Amino acid sequence: MRMVVALATLGLVACESPPPVFGDVLPDSRVVLPEEDLLPRGISKEPSEWATWLFEQANATNQRHVELLLLLEAISALPPNFRDDGDDQAVMWGPWIIDGIADQLWVEQQGDRYAWGIERQEVDPDRVRFDDDAWTTELSGIIEVGSGDQPLGGELVFNADDVGLGAVDAAVEAFGIDQETLDALPIRIQTGPLGRVALTYAFQPEGVTLTTYDNVANGAGVPQEGGLTFEPTAAGGIATTTFQEDRDEDGSLETFDVVLQWDASGGGRADVTTTSADGTSIALVECWGADHGRQYVMAPAGSQGKPTDCLFSAPE
Repeated sequence: MRMVVALATLGLVACESPPPVFGDVLPDSRVVLPEEDLLPRGISKEPSEWATWLFEQANATNQRHVELLLLLEAISALPPNFRDDGDDQAVMWGPWIIDGIADQLWVEQQGDRYAWGIERQEVDPDRVRFDDDAWTTELSGIIEVGSGDQPLGGELVFNADDVGLGAVDAAVEAFGIDQETLDALPIRIQTGPLGRVALTYAFQPEGVTLTTYDNVANGAGVPQEGGLTFEPTAAGGIATTTFQEDRDEDGSLETFDVVLQWDASGGGRADVTTTSADGTSIALVECWGADHGRQYVMAPAGSQGKPTDCLFSAPE
């Protein structure tokens, strides 16, 4: 990919730095789940299915928005290109252009909270002109703040496939971000089809509570149910979700109600209730150690190990 036109060519000159809060309130690496607590310490001959599932879900959750966070953290550290000092202040970074697509990032104060988004429009790479009515919203977000404009949490909906390395590369070149600054951002990058997702987050003393939703319909906001929630605890964390899956591949969906607990050692416990299409429910408990090796299982087919080997008791 190549940058079609630099910001200077468009006559956009960065204004004076805005109040720091405009960059500080945006979601950044604080909204990344700490995956290190979920890594196995060693290799197990009999790994826990639910320990593996938990790590994969945490990793997938981070990858849904990690590139977006990288983009926001890099750009918002720089002076914006536009600033409105009206009753509700607003700032904007961009536009930056790649392969005939222009993007711009804006943040607006709305009373006791902030709204922000990324807008996009197609442009002729040989004759760049912007149509104020042609911008379409690719991302919308809300940030709730407390005293001193400290961010308490927020929500956003976006198409993860549209916020990829190409957008980051374009912004890096447009804004003159050096590689050292980019490398210093505490975020890992992976790529892959992710689709349209929604995310809510809330900062807690122990960390961030984060709920993610897959396959959000176009034009829809944050769903009210069906998400996967990660919540920090004093010991480690707890994840809860309900999902449907045809594990037997017989055309009938089963509903899984899942509660997962873990601590900083890497060990944890899964409590799973599976309900079939005819309403029959079965319960499963699986506990694992620091190496993610299965230590205790209680299932309809029988039990293995000792309940006292579990690091956690059943969730309340």
